[in-house]
Amino acid sequence: MLYREPHPDEVAPNARTMPQVFFEEGKRRGQTGPHSTKVGWTLRNRKGKIEDAFAFRINPQGLTRTDGSRAQLHATKGGLFVDSFGPGATVIQLRQLIGSGKIMGGGQLFTAREDVQRFMKTIYLPATKSRSGMKVFFHDNHFERGIEELVFFPPQSHVLSRAVDQHNVWKLDLQMIGLEKYPYSEVRAEAIDRTGQRQLSVPYRVRDGDTLLKIAARVAGPVTRGAEIVEVQSLILEFNPAIRRRRPWKNGHLKPLQLGAGELIRVPA
Repeated sequence: MLYREPHPDEVAPNARTMPQVFFEEGKRRGQTGPHSTKVGWTLRNRKGKIEDAFAFRINPQGLTRTDGSRAQLHATKGGLFVDSFGPGATVIQLRQLIGSGKIMGGGQLFTAREDVQRFMKTIYLPATKSRSGMKVFFHDNHFERGIEELVFFPPQSHVLSRAVDQHNVWKLDLQMIGLEKYPYSEVRAEAIDRTGQRQLSVPYRVRDGDTLLKIAARVAGPVTRGAEIVEVQSLILEFNPAIRRRRPWKNGHLKPLQLGAGELIRVPA
């Protein structure tokens, strides 16, 4: 099994868990706190810059993923024929109870109703507006930690309700369509080298000036060939899929395959 640090979704229930943090303001907008499984959204413009970020105070009570298909079945007199073009879009259904609002940086407390309105105004309406050029990214840090997914809100994709039998709590049922070509990039729990052997990993803190190739050469050792260093680099990317899937932002944000000083990654043991 892959060696890694404990995660809230994979440990025994405990009241003393790490706080659930999703930054909606400031330089870390759209990011989560250490070990946080907070679910949220970011809204980005045509240039990839984050315009808004949003997360409800409590995490959703239900997240359902349904794989789509691009297979076509043809029935003829001679038999049945199937044209398979691989997996289709993933349908993500979210069931969210909004119990209360929260205090933002300005010290303003939002009620549950205002929090629903805030989601509609900052994320849903700009994303569904015709020709706005805005893109929505869903951050499901239960399933794909630290990796955001490009999603689309289909027409009539949300149902908002409030009833006495729900103890006057607001409930949001939301449907999203995942637009990522490889939506399950982090499902792989271990890396396999070219000999077919399983590889374990250890944490590594990125130093100033480090690149993937420099780290691979350091891990491989002083007496190694270039092909072996490239193999180690491939294993590092297997352990850290978020590095490959980073968005090519500007204004100081990391680009794909780029590392930041102080960042914690995993390298082959």
